Amino acid sequence: MRRAGGCVGIGTKGRWTRNFIASGTQARKFRHQLHAWAASNVSRAASGPPSRTLPWPSCSCPRLGSLPFDGTVIAAPVSVGDVVARASKIGTVFQNGRLETRAPIPVADLAYLGDPRGRPAAVFDRGQRFDAVVAQVSSVLAPRTRLSMLLLDFADANAPPPGTFVRVTVEGPAFDNAYLLPSEAHRAGDSVWVVADGELVRETPRTLGQTEAGWIVAEFDARDGVVLGAVPGERAGLAVTAVAEGGGR
Repeated sequence: MRRAGGCVGIGTKGRWTRNFIASGTQARKFRHQLHAWAASNVSRAASGPPSRTLPWPSCSCPRLGSLPFDGTVIAAPVSVGDVVARASKIGTVFQNGRLETRAPIPVADLAYLGDPRGRPAAVFDRGQRFDAVVAQVSSVLAPRTRLSMLLLDFADANAPPPGTFVRVTVEGPAFDNAYLLPSEAHRAGDSVWVVADGELVRETPRTLGQTEAGWIVAEFDARDGVVLGAVPGERAGLAVTAVAEGGGR
């Protein structure tokens, strides 16, 4: 698993709004009709294709047709007695199954993943896990943060609502003949100290990636062991004695 990125958000791929003029009574009818329509469509999204379309209320304004997709109403700011002018937004609906997660990612981590498109991912929101897959990679870096962006599609219609901030993990590549070193082993220049014949020797293994668990490097000759933590006056050739981790230095 890759480290979770920073704040990432859920966005919509499609949005639909309609406008109309109505009296207070018409607004009341429309609100009741809209609530009934929303409940019906959420139910239909779980059970299968819709079997019917609820009629819209009759009024002297332009007639509102049915939506061209199954969706969920996330805003309906029409109240009883409101007069709605032309070109006013009366609601916001997102299409079920058309949500995506946008996850910022450092360029170095993106290079570690290679081409991440098609890689499995997991989106976490308040203890819930939602399966996803990396669909696209932004070709433009954010001007201030210099981060790239992963766009993830959910595996099914079950997803957090738009505007939710979530945690994302992306499955990284697998490596053969590699070491996972604790971060305490890392020295300047991506090097490590190893103990060889009672002396410190510097090695610079090839870095393969970083995870929450540690530093992944290609296999190298660790001699008598890799040094963890700081060593007073450490330098090449310093006389030392190798001991097991936790046994003192």
